[in-house]
Amino acid sequence: MSYLPLYCRGKLFSSLQHPQKVLNNLYALWEEELLCDVLLHSEDRERTVRAHKAVLAACSSFFRKLFSTPDAKERNPITCTFEDVCHEVLEATVEYMYTGHIQITRDTSYEIHELATFLDLKPILAFFEKTPKRFYHPKEFKCSTHHLDLLEGLYVMRKDTICCDVVVVSECVKIPAHKIVLAAASDYFHAMFASGMRETHDKQIWLRDMEPAMLKDVIDFVYSSCIPLEVQNIQDIINIAHVLQCKGVVDVCCNFLSENIDIENCADLDELAQFYGIQELQDVVDDFVLRNFQTMLDTEYFAELPAERVAKLLESNALQVNSEEEVFDVVRWWISRSPERKEYGRMLLEKVRLTLIRRRGLDDTMKWFVEDMGCKDLWEDMKKYDEELHSQPLIQQRKTEVRSEFTTVVAFGGRESHLDQPSEDVYFLNPYLGDWQLLTSLSLSVFPS
Repeated sequence: MSYLPLYCRGKLFSSLQHPQKVLNNLYALWEEELLCDVLLHSEDRERTVRAHKAVLAACSSFFRKLFSTPDAKERNPITCTFEDVCHEVLEATVEYMYTGHIQITRDTSYEIHELATFLDLKPILAFFEKTPKRFYHPKEFKCSTHHLDLLEGLYVMRKDTICCDVVVVSECVKIPAHKIVLAAASDYFHAMFASGMRETHDKQIWLRDMEPAMLKDVIDFVYSSCIPLEVQNIQDIINIAHVLQCKGVVDVCCNFLSENIDIENCADLDELAQFYGIQELQDVVDDFVLRNFQTMLDTEYFAELPAERVAKLLESNALQVNSEEEVFDVVRWWISRSPERKEYGRMLLEKVRLTLIRRRGLDDTMKWFVEDMGCKDLWEDMKKYDEELHSQPLIQQRKTEVRSEFTTVVAFGGRESHLDQPSEDVYFLNPYLGDWQLLTSLSLSVFPS
């Protein structure tokens, strides 16, 4: 996109969701009539439509020129009157600037077209060009790129300092911006500007203890959906985004870290997630541990995980293990590292799918769990499931499921069309390729010969 920043200290990372979220938040601010600095009157002059200079100017070249005049810069709020426009059409047109869609009927089409021409709302004009002049059913025009077009317009306006009403200052660096845009992208600025705090009317906002270049990157993201990230700056960016409560930046940072997480930095990222309370980053770490479970077992990081985190990991279907015996061995190993950990024995053993483990050779180990950690009922359930072979299909639960996130259909049994004997092959339907593939072969015949 042409309006993206040209500088790049690191690789540019972007958020596809950010423009739409900003648009949604701008619409919410408009509905609540917060931070409005424009009063629009229709022909009756009795009713008023409140709006924001920055949004109107980003959508309309008419408003952009109007608000760029010296007189308009000094007046807050500024009043505009449209003599030949009814209130309903004016309100619907303004709402279009905040949503990207507008309802057009036979009765309002002419007036909407005239107002769109006057304001230079190009998407609406393009719609009228493609639509027959005479239609009798209401039509709702939706501009699919409105969220992108609006953010691009705001970016250009900020670059040209049009309608900028605040300067964010860090050390000696001054960053111009629009209060309404900052409030739409940051809960910190929303609370500062939209809740009646003293800063609502301030022209300058001082943010201390923030590296200026990184702060500028975060504010640039608000207008462009892009931010340069690299290992050296990621923690500073997350810190600023956390303070400013700019979730869009946090999400992009989490995506960056998910692509760069490894065995060596996994513990550091976990600590970062815990310190800032970033659940998305915590999920990235957990996903990495689950996918690299065998390797993580050899690290001090996993050995020192708290019992609750170990239990959460062992409960997951995404746990990459070859058999449930490995999960059982992990529980035994983790508990044996400290006598105090025995109190968590039952909680962790409940996460092991004991019914999938062969009992042979487990008697001595289970005796340790039964006698020292009160797990007799779990052991009894395991023996009962193992002994009642024909009842197993009737007592299927999560603890009897094979660990997998792969859902498919398995087919086995029957006779080959060209052979007079039961088939030993087991097939599964690959949902990604859409065809049947060989899974394994049965060691026993499904039907007697």
